[in-house]
Amino acid sequence: MITTPDFRARLGAQLRRARRLVGLRQSDVAEALTPRVHLARISEWERGYAAPSVEQLAQLATVLDLSLDELLLR
Repeated sequence: MITTPDFRARLGAQLRRARRLVGLRQSDVAEALTPRVHLARISEWERGYAAPSVEQLAQLATVLDLSLDELLLR
């Protein structure tokens, strides 16, 4: 997935907001993904330092009870 710093920052803010709205901790999200990702990876995504893969985005949308469009701010 090709991402720009601006996209990663917006996606990270959306991930953090959605995670908090459903009452999950970063560790809860990390454990819900298959294969499981390290807690530090969730933090990197939320801070805009990295972006999840397409497969991880689909899983995140499910875990956070969002559509992909909502997750990607479309």
